[in-house]
Amino acid sequence: MRGFYEIAAHEPERPALLGDTGATYGELLARVNQVSNGLTAHGVAPGDRVVTVDSFPHTGSFCCSMYCSSTVSGGPPTDPAK
Repeated sequence: MRGFYEIAAHEPERPALLGDTGATYGELLARVNQVSNGLTAHGVAPGDRVVTVDSFPHTGSFCCSMYCSSTVSGGPPTDPAK
């Protein structure tokens, strides 16, 4: 996680996601902050479980949700399938 934030701070124009949903690190960080702030505003706190549903694990929305869950919860995301 630290690497993501370091790159977003120092190289915001660097490509983070490629393909149809491409985004730079700066754009991805903006999405992460927007969703994370929304979760926090709705009462999600560190230690809470956040469920994300995305059937395509390599899409921009999936990446964003993974970073958001770790940003809000303070820990790494978990895979309920494991």
